[in-house]
Amino acid sequence: MTVRFLFNLNKTTFFLLLSCASGVTLADDAVDFDTTTLQARGLPSSLNKYFRDGKKFTPGITKIVPVINGVEKPSHAVTFDDNGQPCLSLNDLTTLGIVAVKNTDAQCINLITTYPQATITTDPGNNKLLFVLPAEAIADSNNLDVSQYTAGGTGAMVNYDLLMMKSNNKSEGDNNNNDLNTFQSNTEEGFNYNDWIIRSRQSFSSSDNSHSFDQLYTYAQRTLTDYKTVMQAGKISIASSLFSSPQIYGVQFSPESALMNNKNSGATVTGIAQSQSRVEVRQAGALVYSTQVPAGAFTLDRIPTLNNTADLNVNIIGQDGTNRSFVVPASSFAHSYTQQETSFSGAIGAIDKSDNEDIDSSELMTLSMSTPVGKRAMMNGGAMLAQKYQSMAGRLSTGFANGLNISGTTVISNDARSQTNGVQGTINVSMQVSQLANINSSVTLQNDGFRSLTDGENTTDPDTGKYIGARYKSQYNLGLGYLLGDMGSVNLAWSRATMFDPAETTTRWTASWSKTFVGGTSISVNAEQDIGKDGDSLVYANISIPFGTTRVGYNMSHNGDHTNQGVTLDQTVNERFGYSLSANKDSQDNVGSFSANVRAIPKYSQMNLGYSRYGSDNNTYSVAATGGVVATKQGVLFSPYPVQDTFAVVQIPDINGAEIDTPQGPVWTNSKGYAVSSSMSPYGESRLTMVTKSLPKNVDINNGIQVAHVARGSVTDYTFGTVLTRRALITIHMPDGKLASKGDIISDAKDNYITTVAGDGTVFLIDGQLNQNLWLKPLGTARCHVVFSLNKQPDADKLYESYDAQCKN
Repeated sequence: MTVRFLFNLNKTTFFLLLSCASGVTLADDAVDFDTTTLQARGLPSSLNKYFRDGKKFTPGITKIVPVINGVEKPSHAVTFDDNGQPCLSLNDLTTLGIVAVKNTDAQCINLITTYPQATITTDPGNNKLLFVLPAEAIADSNNLDVSQYTAGGTGAMVNYDLLMMKSNNKSEGDNNNNDLNTFQSNTEEGFNYNDWIIRSRQSFSSSDNSHSFDQLYTYAQRTLTDYKTVMQAGKISIASSLFSSPQIYGVQFSPESALMNNKNSGATVTGIAQSQSRVEVRQAGALVYSTQVPAGAFTLDRIPTLNNTADLNVNIIGQDGTNRSFVVPASSFAHSYTQQETSFSGAIGAIDKSDNEDIDSSELMTLSMSTPVGKRAMMNGGAMLAQKYQSMAGRLSTGFANGLNISGTTVISNDARSQTNGVQGTINVSMQVSQLANINSSVTLQNDGFRSLTDGENTTDPDTGKYIGARYKSQYNLGLGYLLGDMGSVNLAWSRATMFDPAETTTRWTASWSKTFVGGTSISVNAEQDIGKDGDSLVYANISIPFGTTRVGYNMSHNGDHTNQGVTLDQTVNERFGYSLSANKDSQDNVGSFSANVRAIPKYSQMNLGYSRYGSDNNTYSVAATGGVVATKQGVLFSPYPVQDTFAVVQIPDINGAEIDTPQGPVWTNSKGYAVSSSMSPYGESRLTMVTKSLPKNVDINNGIQVAHVARGSVTDYTFGTVLTRRALITIHMPDGKLASKGDIISDAKDNYITTVAGDGTVFLIDGQLNQNLWLKPLGTARCHVVFSLNKQPDADKLYESYDAQCKN
């Protein structure tokens, strides 16, 4: 391969390169330069002292990329002293997420004094500053500096979910066709401006002469980062889980979940590193966490887990390549309990009565608070105030070390509409009994006087004076899950509900068993039984067998006197196209049904085409489309996924059809190289990855991954750097017809070295080398001119082009 160096050096750099080549001494990893030569070239001899210990940053302020325990952070400007070492201030530590060193008046904070285990390494070549710090030096996420997240931007959006159906039905004994045309749409429109989020959603349905339109919500929203609070105004749903409430036209403040500090969540790993090491934590073979630690004892808290049943495998990889490993049993973290920091929420506004005209209240206000109690409990409390209705609620939840989680909620109501007051109580209990079994249950009881605001006005029977309307008196639920090892898993559930008036009781049982075998074959059996006035039972069994990308299945269901059997075939051709076929037959009417469905992602939308046939005279055709459209400074762009409240535009300049993996799935660039990442993680980390195999073969990439940290409501943009490269393999024929000899030199017109001939008479040239005047210098003879004709346009589907060249005297 040809290597070409282009030098554009200032006086200092030029001399240092010469010095390194001609006269350096190595001692204890230090480098000494020839001070006599330095002085002869007019350079200060102090440069020897400055550079003798290795690469350094230039004194002054430099914008660097900090890497803390292996995690790259957003770039930050740091001051470097006269020795090229970082001079960190308290503001720097806060920005970098490092625990501030207190009681210091020093201009430059020495982290090594406070944390002897820590190491700080400068990497001027990559413009990075590498920190390896103990866990206690990392600031709590509760002190998150939101200024490190990219904010702002402007963009408009439209989401659509459309369905069109045409049914052709012929009744028995009727020769006329009864056609039914149906159209349904769910759309959402809005825009983002400077972290403000404006959204409106509505649904429309049309079936022949019947039409309906519903306005679901319209609001403006913004995150108040200083208070970790979301403000919403407009037609909104109240974000309180304590009360049953209608939609309102008003304003509410609720916690910003992405900024809330969760305590005691995830697993904890403790160990000892014999030297500075990389720690990798895996669960079920998947890497769930990786970091660097200094030498000594370490504790890693809040390790994310895939589940609470699989052990963690921890590897400690030292600088010398040594590898130590140990296991953290799942029993140590399966029963962890999550606490959230104290938060407040509230809402006030006019009640939307469009779906419930009997509420008989015009305005309402809610207030609530959530706060941790001790180390393993949370307490919630709140109140709702409206005309003719008031309610108060409280909840206490706790998690014990043995895995038992209990929460209790009490709601008290005073309803002037029905002249009643009452109380409702709920208890939830769950427990991971072992790695194989878990159990959960709940009980809800309420007296005859309890009302929620959405129950509406009191309606009484004129003869009995009793409340008219179905209302629960009690509800009981119990669930059990158990892993049977090689026999699969089983889940059982039981529920019972009792009504006030009419005094009816219904009971429901469900059971399921499933097993997936080696190779992907799966079997499942589900059963349910309702005991009550209209109770019945149902059993459903299914088996699915994979054949490459195709799955073939058989299912059977039994309900009363009906037995239905069916076969299915489903194939995923690729990530953008798939189809399914199914056929069923019912034992009672002996009529068969057939359906076919095609699903596709034609780059910028999700499409679904369907056909179903029941008997010989009933047919239904359907077309569905889902996706989003955004308008930004880059133009109008289409997304196959609905656009969320935080999104981004990604570009691979001038590359059409390139694939990019985003948090919601793969997207493809348009003719100008733009694509939409329809959902970005607010106040978290989002990865955008270029799929290199989707690029033309004559394109090289600078960086295939973009790691984004954005604020909620932002509209950001990211560009993947690419370089169009032209490569050619040239076979050189000498004037006598023979191939050029191995080792012959290729140079330009000024006799500058380009490359050397390989053993088969070929040379590999790239980019500008292909347009140079090339000369070949055979051993012992006069040079000759290498001549070949280059195509005007490169072939983007080939890694390199091939040409024959003649060497002419």
